[in-house]
Amino acid sequence: MYICLCKSLTDRDIHHGVLRGEVACMQSLRERLGASTGCGSCAAAARQCLDEALAYKRCLGGDRAGSGNREVTAADLHMPGLGDASPA
Repeated sequence: MYICLCKSLTDRDIHHGVLRGEVACMQSLRERLGASTGCGSCAAAARQCLDEALAYKRCLGGDRAGSGNREVTAADLHMPGLGDASPA
């Protein structure tokens, strides 16, 4: 689902960014993926999607000491409800 029309950013893009360790907060979401840098109307949806992605990563164990550097697998990127999560 599109989160930011200005930057053609989807929920899948945000989830992948979080799982790859590229995105961890709204600032990095703006800097790395461009969310909420155009008209700004996507800010609330981007924040909600970011929170969901961070919670998903915690469920995978990505925030425990020593596990944050583990390789993200294709199975990690297959998130229920997001369809085919293979990288674009």
